[in-house]
Amino acid sequence: MKKQKKQKLKFIWRDLALSNPYKVIEEIFNYATVQYYRDFLRDVLLYSTKSKEYRKEHVGHVIFSLEGIACLLKACFVISKEKKHSLLDVTEEDILNANFYSSRNSKMDLWSDFPRSLSQAEILDPYIAFGKIFECHNPDKWHEIMKDVVNYAGSTCYHDMLEENLLEVYLQLSKLFEAAHLIHVREINHVWNWRRHETS
Repeated sequence: MKKQKKQKLKFIWRDLALSNPYKVIEEIFNYATVQYYRDFLRDVLLYSTKSKEYRKEHVGHVIFSLEGIACLLKACFVISKEKKHSLLDVTEEDILNANFYSSRNSKMDLWSDFPRSLSQAEILDPYIAFGKIFECHNPDKWHEIMKDVVNYAGSTCYHDMLEENLLEVYLQLSKLFEAAHLIHVREINHVWNWRRHETS
């Protein structure tokens, strides 16, 4: 049943990446937290340079997560082409306000949702980050890089064949997750409960 649910989600994400990119963002973060995606990225990047095989998750789950990242890349690329800006007027005073970066109902682990790779300007307007990410590579190239990383992470042979700067890969894709997550929190999830003009 769990496998069937994952397969269904995979196809939903793939179909919606071009037609309804915001729905992809919603589904991605309904499935897992921004911290999960950052940790997954960090771990597979680390294991891609080791002779040890990545075994923190079943291979099927790794492939599923990779597919989700590929769909998120395509969705965010579509959004970046629209040259949009944040719908909310977020100020510097709002940066540490959890309502602007976390959608958790509980206050526990709120800091795990806080963006670590975004600049202040990108936190205020996460759409800015997309342009920078896709200046580096298009979605297909990013997906190709991640497939290579995952393949190397699943190997028991020592290798240093990856041509990409892995730190840069981590920083750029972390920006992707965090920017998309801020949009999820502010514009998709429960934004109407706390928008400034309703609470002032």
